[in-house]
Amino acid sequence: MVFNYRTDFIMGINGHPLNQKAYLTTPVATQVSLIKSLGMSYYRIDVGTDLSGTITNEAKFLELAAAFQANNLKILPMLYPHGIEQCNDATTAYNVGKKMASGFALKYGKYFDHYEIANEMELKLLKKRMLEGTDTSDYDHAKSVIICNFLKGMNDGIKASDPTAKTIIDMCQTHSGFIKLLKAYNINFDIIGQHWYSNKMYAQSADYQNTVNNLLAIYNYKKPIWITEFNQFQGSINDREDSQNLIIQDFISNCSKNKLIQAFFIYELLDEPELNMTQEHAFEKQYGIVKLDKQNGPPQYKKIAKTLLSPHKF
Repeated sequence: MVFNYRTDFIMGINGHPLNQKAYLTTPVATQVSLIKSLGMSYYRIDVGTDLSGTITNEAKFLELAAAFQANNLKILPMLYPHGIEQCNDATTAYNVGKKMASGFALKYGKYFDHYEIANEMELKLLKKRMLEGTDTSDYDHAKSVIICNFLKGMNDGIKASDPTAKTIIDMCQTHSGFIKLLKAYNINFDIIGQHWYSNKMYAQSADYQNTVNNLLAIYNYKKPIWITEFNQFQGSINDREDSQNLIIQDFISNCSKNKLIQAFFIYELLDEPELNMTQEHAFEKQYGIVKLDKQNGPPQYKKIAKTLLSPHKF
């Protein structure tokens, strides 16, 4: 397979440098070095705040932000919807979301050009987890009043404090109906975020291709897509590095052919062997494309990471 992607295609990767042990014990300089070596330009990180928008682990964030600026790398913050659990009506949801996100963007906006607003919120709205989620009727109306107004407040708050920034709201798998809900609530976000975990190659993934077409059609092919999470389904558990390598590079190559898909973020940078997961979800420990040596040796590249070292661009 020839691995290639277009020159203007944004490549990024996910990580948890503010809150997960594998990252907190890996020096920021090491994370920066790994990301640069992989040819990534963005690091998508999850960010928790208080109700005013101040980052919970602010010292670690500022260390990371300074290192990224020094190395010409960018951070994509995934901003948790902190405070949503306190909201019981649309007005309160909007105001709490706006205050938190506005405060966040006002204080830290100099570090970002894009913001991702919350994470897979449609999962809280689906009437049944196994629904395809392609239609608005698949979602709980009463819950959507709170969640969609909170997201609208977050979006408006970010834009009020950082007017030139672009905002992303995401969904996972086939749940394009959630994006239809966002449109119905007149949320003025800029980019559709898509999360996909596949056990098939691109050509065999009709459900993925149909979902992309559904998403783009909602806004008449005028709103782009950023794939902000992607990996092989269940990562590389059970020594599946070969298939992980093939699936990820195949999706990157094919997605980059669509000009309305602008970015691709792999989930995630490092394995997390000390995550406290049940045996059923043990695969979440092995989504990384780099694994850490148990004896504190240097990080080890998995096969997809080695592939990323030398792609061909067109």
